[in-house]
Amino acid sequence: ARSALLLAAQQRMSSSHQTLFRDLEPAGQMQRLDSALIEYYLLLASRDEQQDGENEKADCINKAAAIGVRMLFEDDYVIGEAAVLALKALIEKTQLCTSDELGGEDPSDVRSALFQYRQKVTEMMSLSCAGKDLIARESFASANIGDFSMEAF
Repeated sequence: ARSALLLAAQQRMSSSHQTLFRDLEPAGQMQRLDSALIEYYLLLASRDEQQDGENEKADCINKAAAIGVRMLFEDDYVIGEAAVLALKALIEKTQLCTSDELGGEDPSDVRSALFQYRQKVTEMMSLSCAGKDLIARESFASANIGDFSMEAF
């Protein structure tokens, strides 16, 4: 999927009417893809947890956290839902880390700080929709989930 998105981004540079980038620029589409990958790896980790695959679970959480760290540090702007997923992956990662791996920091302190950041992002997302009417909020939420139907209108 990433290579197809990169190909579409390159085609956009050569032609001005790529419908994929009508609402979001290439960086935003890449961020949506990274968000989906984080969600996928976290889902695999929860599945592996049920099947007693500790190594597979840790590997999936590490991949999700690596994508989340890249997104939070390298991207200039972060989509709210993507930030929440990235922080969720980092919170999961702190449950696997020792204080030595976190530069001497206590994992529970790091986890607490990540929870606070996630709460702030969630509050900012809800404030941005607070002034809108119910139909606009529901349409916005449905469109971001990816399960959009015309019934919301």
